[in-house]
Formats: sequence, C-alpha cells, structure tokens
Amino acid sequence: MHHPGWLVTRRTTEETRLGEWTLPAGTELAYCQHALHRDPERFPDPHIFAPDRWTDPAQEPPPGAFLPFGDGKHKCMGDRLALTEMVTALATMLRSVRLELSEGQVIRQVARLTVRPRTLRMTVRPRNRPRAGAGL
Repeated sequence: MHHPGWLVTRRTTEETRLGEWTLPAGTELAYCQHALHRDPERFPDPHIFAPDRWTDPAQEPPPGAFLPFGDGKHKCMGDRLALTEMVTALATMLRSVRLELSEGQVIRQVARLTVRPRTLRMTVRPRNRPRAGAGL
C-alpha cells in the first residue's frame, strides 16, 4: 500500500498520445505511482490492503497499472531480490508475531525525497499458534 516512490519523471522519445493530449518528442513528464496504484478504474477497492489482488488472475491489473519497481529500461534491476528478501523476512517475523496499528493510529504520509509515514506506532502481539494435534 505504501511504497517510497511518489514522483517519477520520463521524457517522450517520439510524439505520444496521452488521453486527449498529443505530446511532442522530448516532453518531460512526471507521474505519481501512488495515484496510479490507487486508480479505481484499474483496481476494485484501491484503498483496501488486499495482497491477493496480485495473485488472483481474476483481479490481475492491466499491464502498466502496478509499477512498484518501475518498468522498461528504468526497471529496478534488484526487483526480484527485493521481493524475495521481503517475503522471506516477513514470513520469518510474522510466523510468531502479528503487527497491529496502535489504537487511534492513522497513517499519514509525508512526501520528501521518498514517501514515508509521519509516525507509525505499531503494537507487537504474539501470534496464536495451533495446539499440538489440532487440525489447521
């Protein structure tokens, strides 16, 4: 839901049609990934944390709708490593604890060089483990 990139710039290399506008070659563009990733025309319930939307083929976003690591020649070369590290770290940590927003906590983003939460107070709670012999 909250990634560090908030403004990306690109330059057109040829005349490009963008909606109702025609942009000449060499036009500098800036777009906000945060807004793109919350476009209700591309994502049902775009403000809801629903990780399954990325694995369910019925909910799969159209090409170019989700660009957490950029795309094309500007795509981050470490994207697969980053995703692998993230899944491994989260699976390791979250098998024994769960993180909850502290009571009354609201995430308010601050855009500087990167986007980050102004404050983010979380409560760490033990995860309930199934009893020995209990079915999953």
